[in-house]
Amino acid sequence: HEHLGTIDDRHVARHCKAKKPEPAPQAPEHPTTSHGAPAIDPTLQRWFYHTWDQNTSNHRAMIVMQESMYNMQLNQQ
Repeated sequence: HEHLGTIDDRHVARHCKAKKPEPAPQAPEHPTTSHGAPAIDPTLQRWFYHTWDQNTSNHRAMIVMQESMYNMQLNQQ
């Protein structure tokens, strides 16, 4: 066991306070396209990806509902 002794401000600052989080590394710059047009804005690209992911998820949910309703219809006949 380590003997702590006096707990002063220096000890609290060193051992008890939360460390400052290190900044997240920035994404590398996207290369320009072969025809010289600038790369898409990263924020806009994230919005597109979010929208596409949401559309994919909604499509999967719709397919599950359609299959479920189809199976219920088959069971009623």
